[in-house]
Amino acid sequence: MLPTGYVAAHAHLAYAATAYGVQGATVDQSHTVLSDGLGAAGLYVGMTRGRQANLLHVVAGDMADAKAQLVEAIGRDRADRGLDGTAQPARDAVRGLVDDGPARLVAAELARLDRQAERAEQWAARWEKIAVRLDALRAAHLAEDHQLASALRDAEGRAARVRVEVSGPLAACAEADGAAYLAAVAAEAAASARLGRC
Repeated sequence: MLPTGYVAAHAHLAYAATAYGVQGATVDQSHTVLSDGLGAAGLYVGMTRGRQANLLHVVAGDMADAKAQLVEAIGRDRADRGLDGTAQPARDAVRGLVDDGPARLVAAELARLDRQAERAEQWAARWEKIAVRLDALRAAHLAEDHQLASALRDAEGRAARVRVEVSGPLAACAEADGAAYLAAVAAEAAASARLGRC
């Protein structure tokens, strides 16, 4: 379904007719559909009616199939000129089609796509190199992190040992000093008690 405004502004009636039905007609564009019933004469009529463009539509699996169908259509000429008389013009027509027609456009487009693919592959290779470098940097950072973690663990272990080595003797000394102080306090208390009895 198309909008009414679009159809009114951009769509025009089109007509289809047989090649024999359009003999003598002239149109802006001619579109000829290659079929089994179309011979050389009908092909000529269909391909010479357009002032601005004459297009041949071929339903084919590939370019080789299209060329073979075109040669076969040209060979279906109602006037019997013999095989030799039609084979060379058919080859010439196909050669012209390939050299100057759609094949040239397709070849140019394929060349452009090849260039784009080559550029894409170059960029992919660059990104692959960057990814390899980033992976190497990441691995180096991980190794550094492991080294730093190991150094931190070693430092913490050394600090714990130093605390034990330093605090052990200090604690023993403090205990001895505390015991001596308590003994002195007890001795003083005993001395005061004796003096009080005297």
